[in-house]
Amino acid sequence: NTVHAVFDLITTSTTLSDVLRRSIRLGGDTDSVAAIALGIASARLKRDIPDVMFYLLEPRGRFGPNFLRDLGKKLMETFSQQV
Repeated sequence: NTVHAVFDLITTSTTLSDVLRRSIRLGGDTDSVAAIALGIASARLKRDIPDVMFYLLEPRGRFGPNFLRDLGKKLMETFSQQV
């Protein structure tokens, strides 16, 4: 379910605030869905939410913001090559 929610959010949202609002509305595992979707979407969507949402709420670790941003870029590069 998390993968499907993230995929829907990153393919249909137009801004990062849209990703965040829609992930909360979905309910369920909101924190994981929002964190993953925001991390991936930050590689391509307008950044219209405060920096604190990216840098101060979760610790930087192996799968932190940089990992998710890089993953998002790789996914977008792969996806755009297939179109």
